[in-house]
Amino acid sequence: MKGPPSIATATIEKRQFFRYAHGEVWTPQTVARRVLEFMFPGIPAARLLGPAESKPGASPHHPAADARNAVDPSEYGIEDVVMAAANESAQFAARAESSNVGPHTLEQLEADIRRLVITYPNRPVGPLFREVRALRDRAFELLEGRQPPRYTADLYVGAGVLCGVLANASFDLGRYDAAETQARSAFLFGELAGHNGLRSWVRGLQALIAYGDGRPADAVRLADSGSAFTPESGTAQIRLESIKARAYGQLNRGRDALAALSAADRMRERLVEAMNCQAG
Repeated sequence: MKGPPSIATATIEKRQFFRYAHGEVWTPQTVARRVLEFMFPGIPAARLLGPAESKPGASPHHPAADARNAVDPSEYGIEDVVMAAANESAQFAARAESSNVGPHTLEQLEADIRRLVITYPNRPVGPLFREVRALRDRAFELLEGRQPPRYTADLYVGAGVLCGVLANASFDLGRYDAAETQARSAFLFGELAGHNGLRSWVRGLQALIAYGDGRPADAVRLADSGSAFTPESGTAQIRLESIKARAYGQLNRGRDALAALSAADRMRERLVEAMNCQAG
C-alpha cells in the first residue's frame, strides 16, 4: 500500500516462502528482492537471507589442509559455517523423515479404488467418471508430497489403476484417443511401481482399445507385449490371450485364434488348481 507501484501486487508462493525461511535461497530475484529491500531499507536482500555475520575474534584459526576448500574465517567465521552445515543437515533429515502418507491413508485409498472397480459395471459412466477422476487427483496430490519409498510404489499402483479405469470409461464413451492417453499414463505408473499385474492388465486394456478401434494387428502386438509381465496374481494373462484370440479372428487367422484360446484355457486351469491348493 505504501510502496512503489512495481511491488504493489507482488505475491509469494508458500513453497518459496519456506525456502526463504529455511535459508535455501540467499539471493531472491526481481520483485521479491525489491519487496525485501523496501521493507528493510539500506540492507541488501542477499545480506538479509545470507549467513549470519560472525562477531570479530569469535572464531579460532583452523589451518586448512587444502586451500581450495578452505573457508575464510574473516568472511563468514568458521564456527558459523560449521553450525550452518549442521543445521542444514538436520533440516533436510527432518524433511526426509516427514510423510504425508501413512498406512491409514493408503488403506482408505485402496478401499475407495476397490469399491469403484467393483461397482463400475452397474453404474452410469458419467457420474462414475467424475468420482474416479476426483480420486485420481487425490492420488496425484499424495504423490506430490513426501512419503517413504514403499508408500510411493503403492501410490503409483493406485494412480495407475485409477487411470486405467478412466481409460476404460473413456473407451465405453467412444473416446478412443482419450482412452489411449489414460492407458499410457496407467502403464507408466505400473513401470514406476515395478508392478507386473498392473502392467499386464493395462496392456490388455490397450489391446482391447486397439481392437475396438479396428486395429487388430496393434491389438495382437500389445497383448504380446503384456505377456512379458508375469502378474503377481489374478487373471490378467488369461484376459490377454482372450483378447488376442479375438484380434486374430478379425485378422482371419483362425489357427492363431484357436491357439490363443487354448493358451487361455490352460492358464485358467492352472489358476483354478493353484486356488484349490491354497484353499486346501
